[in-house]
This record gives sequence, structure tokens and C-alpha cells, in this order.
Amino acid sequence: MNRSFRPETTSHPAPQAERRALVQAAAAVAAVALLPAAALGAAGPSGPAAVAQAFARAFNARDLDALMVLYPAGSVFVPAPGQALVSPVAVRQALEGFLAIGLPIEMAVRHVYEAGDTALLVVDWAIRGVGADGRPVDMRGPATDVVARSPVGHWHYRIDNPFGGFQPTP
Repeated sequence: MNRSFRPETTSHPAPQAERRALVQAAAAVAAVALLPAAALGAAGPSGPAAVAQAFARAFNARDLDALMVLYPAGSVFVPAPGQALVSPVAVRQALEGFLAIGLPIEMAVRHVYEAGDTALLVVDWAIRGVGADGRPVDMRGPATDVVARSPVGHWHYRIDNPFGGFQPTP
């Protein structure tokens, strides 16, 4: 959103303290408008299983920004067996690669093991069909994911391991 703010001018300048309060209020409103919705507590998964559901919704909508909200700084994404990514740039690029396949994902949460603000999810997932490149795709697996509750109460990935049941190839 790139909107410029133009306050109305009056013929009578406000007293200095009043002007300062107005400027501070405008700055606070502008700062809040720039925050992602998840930072404001307005959106975000409300339980461990909801993280997988939010992932599927964002993936199927091809909403990379919504996917990235699920991976705060320090999260790990494992796009291939044995390949752990921590950098938000690398995570974003890997997710872009999955989105480029051009097919929806199906996800079913099989188990949730919750311990306080941390939970382990076991999720069955599949991406099947004819990809954007015209080749058949049959990707699936049992994901093992660690999710955590943020200070505002929303859940997100700490470790997203979609190939949790597979061994890395040598």
C-alpha cells in the first residue's frame, strides 16, 4: 500500500504540544499499517494442526507471502531429504520451486503431539497431477513438523520436514 498522507491545513496553527501529539499519533498509525497481519495478532493459526491447514490454503492460493508468515526467523525448512534451510531467502526460493510445479497440495494431519508451546505434527501430503511443465507429478510423504506458539498465541513452523520419513540419498 503506497498511499501518501496529507493532513488538512488550517488557517490557525495548533499549539506546539497538540501538533506534536498529532504527529506522534500519525506516526503510530503509519507504523501499525506497515506491520504484517500476523505481527498484529489479526491472523495466524490458532492451534498446531491449523499450521498445516494454513499452509495448504496459502499453497493452493499460490500466496508465497502467506506461506512465509508461517516461517518466522530461525525456522528450518527441509525441501529435500537431508537439506535443511534456515535463511528466509533460501526458504522462500525453495517454496517458490514447489509452487512452480503448478499443482495443489492435499494435506491431512495424522497426529498432533503437543507439549506446552511446542507440538510435533505428522502430516500426510501429496502433490499429484500434470505439472506446469507438462510432466506427471506424484510427490507425497509423511511430514514430521515441529510447530511453536508465538507470544501473541499463533502457531508457526519451527521445523518443516515434508520428507520426514525418508533417508537422504548418498
